Amino acid sequence: MALRQRAAKAQEQSASTQKAEREVTKMVVVMVLGFLVCWLPYASFALWVVLNRGEAFDLRLATIPSCFSKASTVYNPVIYVFMNKQFRSCMMSPFGDDEESSSQVTQVSSVSSSQVSPS
Repeated sequence: MALRQRAAKAQEQSASTQKAEREVTKMVVVMVLGFLVCWLPYASFALWVVLNRGEAFDLRLATIPSCFSKASTVYNPVIYVFMNKQFRSCMMSPFGDDEESSSQVTQVSSVSSSQVSPS
């Protein structure tokens, strides 16, 4: 009976770990896409300027990639707030929103010394 309980508990922990890993993977993909959206126009324009030295271009056009690259300082915190519950609860706790943060419990997996082999 105890073996069944341990197996059920291990399966439950595995499922929650897999869910957390999927959430983190999704967040990382969104962050990489955000990075590319913000910096690809700037890098492309800079490359065009280097490859076409001396060619005239409208300075107003140059401001667009610059604005995208400056926006990159904003998207990471926004992604964290919308996609990471623990980060959101930590950010909201100074504002008195402790309902969500009190219901959150950080789970830390433990590794026993018998599972770790010497290197």
